[in-house]
Amino acid sequence: MNTASSEAGIRLSKVVAALQHCSRSQAEAWITSGSVQVDGEVVTDPARRVQADSVCIQARQRPSPVLARWTVLANVPAPHSWPTVQNDSDAPVLPPTLRKYAPLFPLPEGPVSGLEVWSNDPIVLQRFTDRQRPLEAEWMLSVPITALDSTLTKLQNWQVRCSISQRQTERGSLRIITPSPEAPGWLTAIAASLPNGTWQLRRQRIGQKSLHPLTTGSWRLMKFGEKF
Repeated sequence: MNTASSEAGIRLSKVVAALQHCSRSQAEAWITSGSVQVDGEVVTDPARRVQADSVCIQARQRPSPVLARWTVLANVPAPHSWPTVQNDSDAPVLPPTLRKYAPLFPLPEGPVSGLEVWSNDPIVLQRFTDRQRPLEAEWMLSVPITALDSTLTKLQNWQVRCSISQRQTERGSLRIITPSPEAPGWLTAIAASLPNGTWQLRRQRIGQKSLHPLTTGSWRLMKFGEKF
């Protein structure tokens, strides 16, 4: 292969973005949807280098967004299942093939619910593995009111950042901050110290992303420029 010739030309996504007066991500949606031809041949690789005058857009209308890079935030109930409801009617429908992906920080088994994240975006994945800037998580632990103070004491003994969030007649809630989105190691100890069926744990926040305004079972796509 002639290296010089393979590097010649302009990235296809850049050409389509210029022709369609759209963003680079929208141009990639045109390309991966099979709506772009180069020299009469359908090309679905946004990185292909081409000559600008060889590109032809076939679709008559803008295609639905194609998730070349995507990050899904979901409010997952217990037991855990792939979210099926969406709040944003303009968001693209998630292709069934995406369900093969595992969440980045799976919620543990048991009465545990809350925020889950799926992503294939290299920038997001890099952020989640950045040990220099770890992403903390916020959890809400609901226990019987009779076990609230003793559970708080145990967590404080384990040097966990926690405080009482709510104290009601029959139940109370503890707000807990962990230095990582991963399921906390103290969960097993809590489960062992409380009767089965009496506690619930919910992950409410990862970094800057919280459950709000997601209802149980709903999801949304992170928008361009959003950060954890």
